[in-house]
Amino acid sequence: MEGIGKTTLAKVIFNRLSSCFGKCCFLEDVRGKSSKANGLVDLQKKLLSEIGHLQVIRSIDEIEYGMERIGEMLCNKKVLIVLDDIDDSEQVEKLVGKSALYSGSRILITTRDKDVLPKFMKKYHIVDYEMVMMSTYHALKLFNRCAFDGGSHLDDYNDLSRAIVYSTGGLPLALEVIGKYLHDKSQEMWKETLDELREAPHDDVFRKLKISYDALSFKEQQIFLDIACFFVGEDKTNAFYMWKDCKYSPETRVDVLISRSLVKIVASNKFWMHDQLRDLGKQIVHLENIRIPKDRSRIWIREEVLEAIKTEKISEKVQALYLDESVCNSHDVVVQSKEIGRFEYLRFLKLSQLSLVGDIDLTKLRWISLVEIYKWTNIRLENVVVLELSKVEFLDDLRLQNLTKMTRKLKVLSLQDCHNITRTPDFFECPNLERLTFQRCSKLMNIDGSIGKLNNLIDLKIQSCHSVKHLSEDIGDLVNLQCFFVEATKVDKLPDSIWKLKSLHEVHLLDKSGQSYGWQIYFNLNELFEDLDVLEIKNCNLKGLLPLEVRGLHFLRILNPSYTPVYEVLETSIMRPPLQRIELMQCHWIQELPTLPTSLTHLSVASSLLRVVPNLSNLTNLVELTLCVCGREGDELCTSQLRWIGRLSKLTKLKISLPQVPVPTELASLRRLNKLDLFGLDMQTFQDLRNLSVQRLFLRSYPETSPSQDLRNLSSLMLGGSPMQELQLDGLQLPQLKELHVKCQELLRLRLSRMSELKDVMVDFSPKLVEVQLSWVFKSLEKLSIVCCDSFERLVYETNDVLSSPEGRLIFPLRVLNKLRDLKLVGCHKILDIQVVGTSESWKYIYLDNCSDLQSLGGLSNLKNLKTLDIKNCDSLRVVEGVDELESLDHLWLHHCASLERLIDVSTTKLPNDCNSWITDCKKLRGFENEF
Repeated sequence: MEGIGKTTLAKVIFNRLSSCFGKCCFLEDVRGKSSKANGLVDLQKKLLSEIGHLQVIRSIDEIEYGMERIGEMLCNKKVLIVLDDIDDSEQVEKLVGKSALYSGSRILITTRDKDVLPKFMKKYHIVDYEMVMMSTYHALKLFNRCAFDGGSHLDDYNDLSRAIVYSTGGLPLALEVIGKYLHDKSQEMWKETLDELREAPHDDVFRKLKISYDALSFKEQQIFLDIACFFVGEDKTNAFYMWKDCKYSPETRVDVLISRSLVKIVASNKFWMHDQLRDLGKQIVHLENIRIPKDRSRIWIREEVLEAIKTEKISEKVQALYLDESVCNSHDVVVQSKEIGRFEYLRFLKLSQLSLVGDIDLTKLRWISLVEIYKWTNIRLENVVVLELSKVEFLDDLRLQNLTKMTRKLKVLSLQDCHNITRTPDFFECPNLERLTFQRCSKLMNIDGSIGKLNNLIDLKIQSCHSVKHLSEDIGDLVNLQCFFVEATKVDKLPDSIWKLKSLHEVHLLDKSGQSYGWQIYFNLNELFEDLDVLEIKNCNLKGLLPLEVRGLHFLRILNPSYTPVYEVLETSIMRPPLQRIELMQCHWIQELPTLPTSLTHLSVASSLLRVVPNLSNLTNLVELTLCVCGREGDELCTSQLRWIGRLSKLTKLKISLPQVPVPTELASLRRLNKLDLFGLDMQTFQDLRNLSVQRLFLRSYPETSPSQDLRNLSSLMLGGSPMQELQLDGLQLPQLKELHVKCQELLRLRLSRMSELKDVMVDFSPKLVEVQLSWVFKSLEKLSIVCCDSFERLVYETNDVLSSPEGRLIFPLRVLNKLRDLKLVGCHKILDIQVVGTSESWKYIYLDNCSDLQSLGGLSNLKNLKTLDIKNCDSLRVVEGVDELESLDHLWLHHCASLERLIDVSTTKLPNDCNSWITDCKKLRGFENEF
């Protein structure tokens, strides 16, 4: 993508390495210069002038001749050449020729397109490097250098600087442009700019990023805009079905977007896009018509969606409407079918929490998703390929059957939380169905036998449908079924026919009943599952061994089998390449591990009977490793001291729970290690680790003196199981720590300081905790959670001008905690009073539960932007002050507060019109009726 720092990094590398080469040349902005008349010839001349002779240059007047001269030079000289901003393979070919390079030469290319290398260059050793985003520390450093011209800045600008860096996603281009723009500007201008950035990218940044968008074809642009507006963080599958039916060729087009670093497909097949690119896409759509939403191609903001729907004129431009349930909570919104029918070219429609009246007939519609629709409608699904229905209480067996009639193009049918469905429809009406999901449909009992006629079905999921008692043997007729996912409690036997399906790639058999025996699953040892890629079994009673031949297995997961000699399973020939992931959790019969294939990238083992932890140093491809032994004494376990762990250089996540085994000091050599979880080990050697590079650290037991390492990269720390009564983290160097989670049974006092970046503090299940001490540097604190700390009664502030809370009274001075956003107190029985002092525009959320002695909550009128007030099971609470002045309040939930008498002035003042209140069992409350 544009502006991420490719050219800057290339210049740094060029300057550092140029002294090692005889001749060097840096060709900057090849894309821009080659687009001009004779541009490539001029670039060839520049290259030859720096690696060749001037007399050669005068004779070059056409590209082919220039290629020949360059080829002659490059095969005889050790050179370093940088080709910056290449967007076409022809540019590479014309500038380096086709001749062999001299031994030791290096060509460095920066590009937004991964596929720019000519085919003839594939014979060389090629190393790809994908740019990664800057850390917060370096992003702030770059921004401050531009905004303050390299000088020092006032503390008053700290929070604004961080907010601006966050809003840009750390993109160097945006940081440089905005930093220079704000140089010598007032705080008011900074605040205005920040507000604008939260809405859309800066104009200069927008123009430069749009270069990548403008280079796309029309269909690629449409897919890019769809992802930016609707699908970031969403599974790609359904979007591909829609695009394919619209003739957009998604496989090819998305590959182009990926190769140009405009989008990524990350874990679980989800779309990922940089924040600035997402905002670019939304801004492009917004600029289609700034004033009139119905003249844009896509609409996703609630007010604009409703405005467009209520417009009487026919719209020929809107392709997609998205009214998300997270922003719409009104039962009063009624949409007439004729209003939806005005959008003749609508292909994607998602509506939530409203009433639909009348029949919907849109011939261009390809994807329709309805969530919490309060009145039923008939929808013509002639061209729909994706149909999703969730929490639609009006949907019953007859309506579902009518809905699926004439759906011959339907590819995806997903029903979630549709509790009035008792049987599946007759599937003869939708023969092209490929993906079928029933999730949390509590009354669903029967799977129609016609399911066996779905010859195109590749994915079948039946999850948490607890009334399903048996599965039809017709499932064995699903000749193309690739993924079979079943999670239920009343199915006592799987259909025998399932093991006839040779096309299965994934089998997930999960029983969450919690019963001791779970499902009875019989495996035929003679079956061959040549294409099986994923096998997952949980809480099931395996009555046979796994198939002896599973040739293509990549992921084996067995969780808590009720009864099986699992070690026999492990001895089968299943344990061989290309197996990449093994998860054997709560498999308490495993005593030893067999020889494991070197192809493994993920390994998790948890067993109470494990006798030997083998040397796993041969598993050099491991990225994640979990080894847990519970309920055994250290002298019963043979471990080889874990020194081999230093050879697993690719590890990013490591979790070890081994009784009294010394922490291996080799952990410090694992430079890619990002997350480390240690439990039950001998922590004395942990003190010897230096420069541990992890970002997330979980210590579930540690010495009575807190660790003293330099953990400058640490962003998340969890401490638990310590016998210490007072925890002081002063000895740790934690400049980047953002999350702290403490869970200690004996802890009396927690003292926090020297962590200026700390945003989230949680203390839970520490029943003896009395106080938390906070120093003045905690102006960054956003979330504070105290959960199940029975003795907690005060906060102590280490400042000269702020009074600490007396016993039983919590005082929140917002001048000190000026970034606090969320407060959560659960099971804090000694708190009598909570008082907010000062004014805050950041505080959004208060959650109080089971604070049995709490009597009053005051000062809420100072919280100008509080969105949610949720109070439960506070039997002694009598007064909540200031609720009537909370103009931004969206949710007021009061449950089981039997002593609550008043919310100040509610008898004469109403809550905001948009506030959703839910009050139950507050019998003494005046001014409100108890309601659901």
